[in-house]
Amino acid sequence: MSLLVLLPELVVAAAATGLFLAVRLRVPRPWLRLGAFLAALAALGLELWLGAAVGDLPGSVWRQDRFALFAKAALLLALVGLVAAAEDGVDLEEPWGRLGLPLAFVVVLGGMVAASATTLVALWIGLQAASLGAVAAAGLTTRDARSRLLPVVGVAAGLTAVGFGGLGVMARSVWLSGMQSGLPATSASLPLAVVVLIGLAGIAVPLGLVPFHRLTVEGSLGAAPVGAGCLGGLLVGGTVVVASRLLAALNAVAATWTPWLAILAVATLVMAGLSVVAARSPRAVVSWLGVGQAGWVVAGLATHDLRGSAAALFLLGGVAVAWASAPALVGTVEMSRDLARLRSSQPGRALGLGLVLLALAGVPPLAGFYGEIAVATELIRSGMVWVLAAGLLGWVLSLVGLGGSLHAAYLQSGPRPAERRGRGPAPRAWVHGGLLVGALLLAYGLFALPIHDLAVQGATALGLP
Repeated sequence: MSLLVLLPELVVAAAATGLFLAVRLRVPRPWLRLGAFLAALAALGLELWLGAAVGDLPGSVWRQDRFALFAKAALLLALVGLVAAAEDGVDLEEPWGRLGLPLAFVVVLGGMVAASATTLVALWIGLQAASLGAVAAAGLTTRDARSRLLPVVGVAAGLTAVGFGGLGVMARSVWLSGMQSGLPATSASLPLAVVVLIGLAGIAVPLGLVPFHRLTVEGSLGAAPVGAGCLGGLLVGGTVVVASRLLAALNAVAATWTPWLAILAVATLVMAGLSVVAARSPRAVVSWLGVGQAGWVVAGLATHDLRGSAAALFLLGGVAVAWASAPALVGTVEMSRDLARLRSSQPGRALGLGLVLLALAGVPPLAGFYGEIAVATELIRSGMVWVLAAGLLGWVLSLVGLGGSLHAAYLQSGPRPAERRGRGPAPRAWVHGGLLVGALLLAYGLFALPIHDLAVQGATALGLP
């Protein structure tokens, strides 16, 4: 395989470095965002072109297959959405605030490393790079976010290190292919189950699953919009990539982890739905809707087969785009009633935000709905109706909670644009960014069948039965 397959990763790494330098040189905000947007588009185009090649680099240290292609394309598409929706305001006015954009590229680079990983070491490195980049982006503006998230990331890193190390010892190999042969079904035991659960607990932290959901969500609420998008769609996308690679290698001993994963999914789906109902700010609504979607993805992975994992990957693509861009579209709006003013002053941004919220809530014909339908179908086929019941309950609760925000944004009367206290016309970038993200989510739903076929190819590449 040619080394050209690494070109998308090189573009992402070069863009992160270049954006760091641009921030130090105080490049104007519009040029900074334009450069980030073009770099993300270039990396996505190169991945779709060069990523079609299948094979391993010399030494089998880097794997490019259909799973890596789908996972990297989903992460890069989410990055495009985040940069397009990035607020041209408070979080980008100061140099420390602008650092969120290069750190977003670091988060995606970590997920791309994990997507092509062939060893437990590479998986761990990719996960930690994504986690540290996301926490750094979230902690740029507030000390409270740093104090909340840094201990959580440290605990997660320790758990995954212990779990991955124990798996390597028991399988007598750090290679994922070696684990599949070194951990046959007959080796399933209590010590192995404990090691697996420790590793998966570390992965559950950045996913925001129960019981870690409040720590991660509360930390993201104080972050700048770009940092919150990194903690949401980008980090969750990279974490699901890590979980998919790891669980495929542990498929032979699925009995050690599937019940626990299903229970986590159920608890997360119900708690997320209840939290959406109780949420009082648009940022909280976005965060809890995203956590609920993460619960649906984990439910798909808990089926431990090809079709269930394909449904989870298909759902992940739309969730990553919506969750990464949503905080930037919310911006500094603190209360749901302020959305009416947003609709009057910046209708394009309000429309994009509405489409993002509907996608995260699983409303047709947007991306989240078809992903949830795919996961629900596989849950029925696998006999996990109790998980589906929890998902449907969480879905109904999410719609009820979201109804209040949408009523405030589109049914309540807002002030006329002239009453914006002299702030001048709304930035055109908001209109373009919001509409672009909404168009991406609508297109993802309209082209659900071919995208789902690509997700099936990705799950097949993992070697799932």
